[in-house]
Amino acid sequence: MVGDIISERVGDFKSEWWARSSRNPGRHRSESALNRSAPDAPPTLALTATEIGVLNRLANDKPKARQKTLSHYLIKIARLGGYLARASDPPPGNTVMWRGLSRLTDIALGAMVGGEFVGN
Repeated sequence: MVGDIISERVGDFKSEWWARSSRNPGRHRSESALNRSAPDAPPTLALTATEIGVLNRLANDKPKARQKTLSHYLIKIARLGGYLARASDPPPGNTVMWRGLSRLTDIALGAMVGGEFVGN
């Protein structure tokens, strides 16, 4: 049941993200249309509380981390997929974002299932 909720929510996000990013094949920007139109949007528009918690624990913030916005969490997802997030790097591509979302889904599912069995 828990896995169904996660996979449905992440599946919807992935589908929307892929649909918007594939409309212009020459554009290799992986940020979602929501991120471009509302850069200060809260991360809860696209991510569950469990996913946000997992990202906060896994991907370290820079010392001068700005406000926790959707854009901030998209970079964290990209870092899970192998993006280095250097100052001179272009925005993460589709493949890196897909890898990051896949890893996030697996880790979030494990955290939820582990919490049910262990009881923590």
